[in-house]
Amino acid sequence: MDFAADHNKTPEEKLAAGRIATTPPVATRITVEDTGSSRTWILPAKGGWNPLLGFGTIWFLFSSVFFAIFLFGNVSGIGNIPAFLLISAFLLIGVGLIYGGLGQSFSHHVLNVDAVELVHERRMFGNVKRKALPREDISSVELVVFYSENYKPVHGIEIKAGRRKIRFGSGLTPEEKAWLCEELRHAVSLRHTAARSATHSAESLRDTSSVLGTSSNPRVEVNHRGHGCVVRIAPGNHGKHVLVMGCIFVAVATFMIVMGSRMWLPPSEGAPLPFMLLWNGFCLFWCGGVSIFGLMGLAVMIAGWRMNRTSFQITATPDALQILESCGLSQHETLVPASEVQDIRTGLFQTIQSTSGNESSTETQHRGIIVLSDRVVGFGGGCSLHELNRAVTALHTTLRRTAP
Repeated sequence: MDFAADHNKTPEEKLAAGRIATTPPVATRITVEDTGSSRTWILPAKGGWNPLLGFGTIWFLFSSVFFAIFLFGNVSGIGNIPAFLLISAFLLIGVGLIYGGLGQSFSHHVLNVDAVELVHERRMFGNVKRKALPREDISSVELVVFYSENYKPVHGIEIKAGRRKIRFGSGLTPEEKAWLCEELRHAVSLRHTAARSATHSAESLRDTSSVLGTSSNPRVEVNHRGHGCVVRIAPGNHGKHVLVMGCIFVAVATFMIVMGSRMWLPPSEGAPLPFMLLWNGFCLFWCGGVSIFGLMGLAVMIAGWRMNRTSFQITATPDALQILESCGLSQHETLVPASEVQDIRTGLFQTIQSTSGNESSTETQHRGIIVLSDRVVGFGGGCSLHELNRAVTALHTTLRRTAP
């Protein structure tokens, strides 16, 4: 049962649960200094180039050219406030992207634990950001999900002390995260056991179930019929959120296209021809790029509208599996023999991070996954894990498989 339960877990989740020994990684670059009265861990900067830094540099250079033209071109007709604000905003965005990229590559962390407090310092180019937590107030040191990347959770280390917390370490390897987590727990005299993890997971599951309203408004209905079963999944609220996001994208794109069109230089302005061609070329590039952004927003709107109306009915017998996807009057049916169903399990749907004052929390939502021989079908995104496990177990039992 333990092996089956761990099958779909990430390395961080297995290490956090204590299933793998958290010995110091052989190739780690983390250095430890122990003076007897205090213990210090130094996490060096990764260094090198990263995609955010490269993209930010290109963005900044491109924006700087047009900002310089705007300031020193001395061409009448372009000195209007909307155009200046627009180019300045682009320039500031480039500065922010470069700063974020530099932070990823060239910042290093120092943690120190003594008899009084735990101190975390983030250092980059001589700038030090320091945060201290009283040792006696520290209640937990855990691996938690910071965000998702390519539909996979990215974990980091979270140190909690009342309503205050320190978060870092998403760029470390799974072995380094788990080892450093255990080191910090030992240093601040905390115990971490699999039983405690199971209790914490159960509490999280209960909290998530209450938020999603599983007791009062369940989305998954499981009915057994003879030797088969029928699983019905009602639409959730995620479609509304996606629809609103798409509307915002379209509204922003429309505003930016209008602003870009006002920057167009007509020949009557008397600007030098090379400058006019360069400037109007930028306007065309700007409006074209924003139009693509608007079309993406329109696609997101359509996707949200469909998600808000799409329901699933999965009918399983010992011989076959039927998946009926309904969106209004439109229906799409998938009928496959039971032998073509390779796996049925739950998987990560999305992670939602929220901040309230000094408190930040991360909610992990799941979905059901049916792995066929030629494709993967997802269902029930955002449903409670309890509902999804019940549906997965019923389908496995009907298909005469061993549930994971």
